[in-house]
Amino acid sequence: MSDIFKENPTHDSYLVFSGFCLLAAISSRAFIQTLSDKVLKEAKEARREVAEVKSEVGKIESSFYPIVDSMTEQDTEKSDQQELFSSKVTDLELEILQALTSHPKFTLRSLTGITQEMNKVKDVGREDVRVGLANLAELRLVNEIIGNTGFGSRWAIAHNGKTIVENAGYQRKAGQPVNSIS
Repeated sequence: MSDIFKENPTHDSYLVFSGFCLLAAISSRAFIQTLSDKVLKEAKEARREVAEVKSEVGKIESSFYPIVDSMTEQDTEKSDQQELFSSKVTDLELEILQALTSHPKFTLRSLTGITQEMNKVKDVGREDVRVGLANLAELRLVNEIIGNTGFGSRWAIAHNGKTIVENAGYQRKAGQPVNSIS
């Protein structure tokens, strides 16, 4: 091949040089195609991973929203909606709301923990507490967080639920019975 760069190259030198050029042209096309296929494959994989991460972030966000909601200061004006919530809450449901706020350590409570907390005061069945939590969830006074770690559901009180508990506390201090809220 070095003959081609001399002053009088032979025809064989040109033929060898042309062969190398042809080989480079053919392999470059395959190289470019392989490289572009690899880049497209990595882009598709990255897109799939981003979709998975978005899904996980959504799950995490929905798990922390009730905690953030319960710890965020809300507007203090009493609304018609708050009075409507208060009128639909039974005594048992009020006690459930109070049990959700009474533990000094936990913001997210399990059904078992809530039932045990309530049984310190009076005998309440686990199924009654479960039904009460479901009713409170329909009223959006509590939030259910379904864990993907195998520990089951956890419950957190929403801001409106805290307001009902606070209002019930003020009524008790004023000497009014709890059932005036139901």
